[in-house]
Amino acid sequence: MLLGIVLSPATGFLAGAILLIIVSWILEIFYKKTPTNKLNKFFRIAQIFSTPFVSFTHGMNDAQNAMGIIAATLLVGGYIDKFYVPWWVKITCGVAMGLGTFLMGWKVVKTLGWNLTRIEPKHGFSAQLAAGSVTLLHSIFGIPISTTHVICSAVIGGTVLENPKRIKQIVARNMVIAWITTIPLAALSSAFLYLILNRFICNLPL
Repeated sequence: MLLGIVLSPATGFLAGAILLIIVSWILEIFYKKTPTNKLNKFFRIAQIFSTPFVSFTHGMNDAQNAMGIIAATLLVGGYIDKFYVPWWVKITCGVAMGLGTFLMGWKVVKTLGWNLTRIEPKHGFSAQLAAGSVTLLHSIFGIPISTTHVICSAVIGGTVLENPKRIKQIVARNMVIAWITTIPLAALSSAFLYLILNRFICNLPL
């Protein structure tokens, strides 16, 4: 499972690049003389379908990750007698995922679509379709990944393929650093909180 989390950005990068190659190839063959504004309008309409797709797969993987952790915690704490996800956990995780995206998702959108690069409709469609496909595939096999990492790397993959100069290197570097440090920092924070709770509040099982 850890391998999936580590490799998913690379998978998203490749998928984003491949999808943009396919889209560009189709445009070159069938829509070579079509005005840019008409193509942009077409891909904006296409994103009406690709956006819900990547949103669905986002919840399909990321919300499931949270459900699994909470269910495992309930089992270890003796609150459930066998491993399963209670209905209230499903609802809570779904609502939390939706609220988190609604309240803070605009920051990710701003970073990807403005600070990292200037996304055109065809890039957005390709990145969404690529990220959604990668996330769906991992979800089917029960491999937890970060959808945010995948969509970011898909945007980078497609944009770098077309014109590397469109990527702002400082922003991309900071994103990669954040990806690398997320897992160890989360593990250290969890261990620290466990020790604090175990020492001063209650005796938790090892």
